[in-house]
Amino acid sequence: MIEYAAEVMISEAVSMLDLPPLRGNPFDHRPIEPSRAQDLVGRDSLMIRLREHIISESPRNILLVGESGSGRTSMVNALSSQVRHKLVSQFWPENDSVNSILNEIYVHFAGYDVPRSTSQMCESLVEILDNETGPLPLIALDYPYSTPLNEFLTRITPLLQRLRALVIVTATPSQLKSLDEEASSAFDIEHLENLNKPDIQKLADNLVRRKARERWVINPQLLDAIMAVSYTHLRAH
Repeated sequence: MIEYAAEVMISEAVSMLDLPPLRGNPFDHRPIEPSRAQDLVGRDSLMIRLREHIISESPRNILLVGESGSGRTSMVNALSSQVRHKLVSQFWPENDSVNSILNEIYVHFAGYDVPRSTSQMCESLVEILDNETGPLPLIALDYPYSTPLNEFLTRITPLLQRLRALVIVTATPSQLKSLDEEASSAFDIEHLENLNKPDIQKLADNLVRRKARERWVINPQLLDAIMAVSYTHLRAH
């Protein structure tokens, strides 16, 4: 009886999915890379605001806040595909994080002739970016959710505020809560909201079309379940 019930449940689940024939698994946890920026969905208004800062040469420090899996890295990658001068830093250094990242930023925008002192490096970087014209460069610091952001931002923000650039730091809601007022007050905060049903369908279309000849129309019950799970996940955090 139990085996029969299990078979019925599995059959119902497969029927609800009703996936077309696939040439592989289209659903993975990888972020959208810059070369696939067109696959980003549900972030049009945010993308327009960020691009406007760049085009209008209006330097900003922005905290891009979203749960793990909400698309922070995908958003950063998509924006970077539309910017000529950019640095997307995604590897958190184990030692002396502030100086290591300052060096990374300096080398990227100013070259390998790095001044000996941190203060000279900062002053030189500010001057080099100030002398540029045209759309702002993008500096995106997109580190793992376990990164101790409070101490890091407290130390590096005084420099970030001086740079002629659009600076984006990604964070989870938990990381945002951990920030002192001094650290968070220097940033405009942008939250990545849950996708709505049309966005979820469009995202599925973008993913499935690479692995199937047919479009996958998500069963309404399954779509409701996805929305419910996502909403519960956000409420839990």
